[in-house]
Amino acid sequence: DFMIGNGILLEIKGFPNDSWGVKKKMILKHIIDNGYKYEFYEIKNTNQLVKFIEEYKNRESCKES
Repeated sequence: DFMIGNGILLEIKGFPNDSWGVKKKMILKHIIDNGYKYEFYEIKNTNQLVKFIEEYKNRESCKES
């Protein structure tokens, strides 16, 4: 699990185990019930991680402009 300062929560999962579905629902419910303003991303492989990093960089460069 990683939290990025701009309200982004990353869950890095290679191969989820049997209980992951329940844990994910609990995490999302906690975020919603407490009114947190997080974007939740579930990263399952290197390609998804690279794509997320590129999108994040683009988002941050747009904010700076």
